[in-house]
Amino acid sequence: MKLSDLKIGESAYILQVNGDKAFARRLSEIGFIRGEKIYNHMKAPLMDPVEYEIMGTTVTLRRSETKNIEVSREPVEKDTCPASVFCIEEEEGNA
Repeated sequence: MKLSDLKIGESAYILQVNGDKAFARRLSEIGFIRGEKIYNHMKAPLMDPVEYEIMGTTVTLRRSETKNIEVSREPVEKDTCPASVFCIEEEEGNA
């Protein structure tokens, strides 16, 4: 499921961040790492932007950005590598 599918008050676990390299890197630097728990705190009146909490930090993202973030309702194994596809490709030698 996508992060954009979370309703206010719900939580999930980061699986993967898709999108361009700069976007994935920016999110990994603020805690969007595989296995981290994220909470949906609130949405603006027109549903954009959306406020989340991850690793004790409040983060506001555009709804279009949240569609690039895959999450799971079930806990997933934490990873030291950022949750972006670029890190996975680099580990496999495909970058």
